[in-house]
Amino acid sequence: MVFGLKSKDHANSTEQEDNAAQLQSDVEGLQNEMKESEKAGGRVHTFDPNEDPHSKKKAAAKSSGAPETPKKATDGAALDLDDDSDTAIDPTTTLDDAAKATTDAAELGDAKDDEISSATQEAESEGDFIPGKIPPWYKVGHKMALTALTTNLNDDIELNKLATRFFGRWYMNSGILILSMSLTIIIGKFNLGVGWVLLVLAAASTYYNTHMKRVKRNIKDDISRELSINRLESQRESAEWVNSFLDRFWLIYEPVLSAAIVSSADQVLSQNTPGFLDSIRMTQFTLGNKAPDIEYVKTWPSAGNDIIQMDWRVSFKPSDTSNITPNEAKKQVNPKVVLAVRIGVGLVGKALPILLEDMNFSGYMRIKFTLDKDFPFVQLVSVSFLERPKFDYVLKPIGGDTFGFDVGNIPGLSAFITGQVHANMGPMMYHPNAFTLNIQELLAGTPMDAAVGVLKVNINSAYNLSTSKFGGGKPDPYVSFTVGPKVGIDRTATIHNTSEPTWNETKYLLLTNLNDMLIMNVLDYNDHRKDSDMGLASFDLATLNEERVCGDKNAKLIFEDKVHGMLDYAVHFFPTLEATRDEEGNVIPPPDLPSGVVRVNIMQAQDLDSNSGKLRGQLRGQLSPFATLRVGKKEIHRTQTVKSTKNPTWGSNKEYLVKNKDKSMVTVEVFDDKGFNQSTSLGFVSVKLRDLLTAKERSIDWFSLSKVKSGRIKMAATFKPIDFDN
Repeated sequence: MVFGLKSKDHANSTEQEDNAAQLQSDVEGLQNEMKESEKAGGRVHTFDPNEDPHSKKKAAAKSSGAPETPKKATDGAALDLDDDSDTAIDPTTTLDDAAKATTDAAELGDAKDDEISSATQEAESEGDFIPGKIPPWYKVGHKMALTALTTNLNDDIELNKLATRFFGRWYMNSGILILSMSLTIIIGKFNLGVGWVLLVLAAASTYYNTHMKRVKRNIKDDISRELSINRLESQRESAEWVNSFLDRFWLIYEPVLSAAIVSSADQVLSQNTPGFLDSIRMTQFTLGNKAPDIEYVKTWPSAGNDIIQMDWRVSFKPSDTSNITPNEAKKQVNPKVVLAVRIGVGLVGKALPILLEDMNFSGYMRIKFTLDKDFPFVQLVSVSFLERPKFDYVLKPIGGDTFGFDVGNIPGLSAFITGQVHANMGPMMYHPNAFTLNIQELLAGTPMDAAVGVLKVNINSAYNLSTSKFGGGKPDPYVSFTVGPKVGIDRTATIHNTSEPTWNETKYLLLTNLNDMLIMNVLDYNDHRKDSDMGLASFDLATLNEERVCGDKNAKLIFEDKVHGMLDYAVHFFPTLEATRDEEGNVIPPPDLPSGVVRVNIMQAQDLDSNSGKLRGQLRGQLSPFATLRVGKKEIHRTQTVKSTKNPTWGSNKEYLVKNKDKSMVTVEVFDDKGFNQSTSLGFVSVKLRDLLTAKERSIDWFSLSKVKSGRIKMAATFKPIDFDN
């Protein structure tokens, strides 16, 4: 393939001229499309397809104030251990160097017009341009131009139809009459005159009249409230006031929402590009200028004292012009997404536009809020669809807007795509399943998969193992560990040819919660076929909330509802130590201990050196970088590969255990993935863990790469101490 590329590069000049002519045609078509959109009253989100997701988000946030979106990491597993046994690695950077790199990165990240223009010209000169000329600025969202629950209660409640007991307690009514009569008798006995009698009657009348007004008002309020509750449970409420608000608010919020979608979607596309494609980049994106619509809301007031539960019928039909004026229809901007899928490499590559437009959606969902006494007073938000949502779209994978063919017209294909969407969304958020967000954790900035502690598991021995080994003989047992959905996160050594194995091994497992089960599965190792199950023992991690040290010397190994042996094990839970507050609300930091769990976040890189000897990098100035994390000389983590960019965004996290943070060294190296299990180093950085933690406190997160001409990497670390002596 290399010789073919060279031949085409040097010999087929005619084909390059044809490609240039086609490129110019694409440029003119794209410019005409943008002009037509602007005449219609809206601006399509236009991007340089070769910019990295972070740069797109940075410029989008600059024009629309888009907020930063936190990224999630994968679930934890068995802990990698940094025991500081390898001390031969020297740091390649200091805090002063990192501070300078952070300043340089901030200046580069300002996305000034001249910088973007120069980057665009460089991409044009290297042939890395899809599919036409993109202006040196780009915006997110349509053209921002603003244009210029009432409940009727029944006031005529027929109180005379109610029983007398609802007007007040009997002794109140009788008491005022008895008191009035007694006072008039006393007045007559002492000959005080008629005036005193009238005064008593006036006081009694005023008191009785005031009391009855209050009683009637309370009755009216109670009846109205009960009627409202019954109406909420049996009827649907209109949400026109919300829709009126959304129509105006959407024009402001749509660019912000688009910025968040662009940042996350473009990153996912770059990290999950199939191997047979060179790159997938987003070139246009808009959600349109018509807001979603809430058709009606049904509230469930009896869901619970700390639960707010509502059913919403929602729809998003931006292409529907039935409820707008002809003048508004001319300015209508419909949702549109254009992806540039590049096939081939270098000069022989070709970008094909994929168009997705006219998207419509409707669904009936249940939203549940779980309240809490602490800020932000909403602990959980759960969303589930009570019925399968309906959606429609126009997908043109070839030909774009002009000559594109909607794949929905292919018999059976639309139904197949719809079925796949339902199959993937069903287990996640179709009732009774629900998608749940912990609002308190999100606002606190704590990752949802952050470690809550380390579980020390001692596997001592097993005995009386019974198995029917193929071909006869004794088993070759080992123990595999499973925590929650993570299967086989760690294992012991294999003890050959015995039914009474003794391991005496200690494993450290990272725990993100104490709601799962620890499964210890004993398997029989086989050379040429799948290992055989011999039985498993389970331990409920919730027990650790009450007692941190547990164990069982006679745990039954169950397989197919039968006992196949016994397992001797013990567990010891070491929780991470968090900051606390005293009675006055002052923060008490955790103790400064040398051991604990480190979480390293490898976020992104900038300005990587493309002169790596890779043919694709030389031809197009682009790379396919990934990063690795090492403790000592052991590689413990590798990020995803992001194709065709010199400014990758990974957002990858890794947690591991350190015995002494003062002696620990963190090394991150960036590689260019050549394919066929080959890669070239693009530089590395080695920094002391103590300096990396201090850098986070000082808002320093960029570090220059060593052994290369250019390049910097953004990373940070957090540390949670663990007291292994307690």
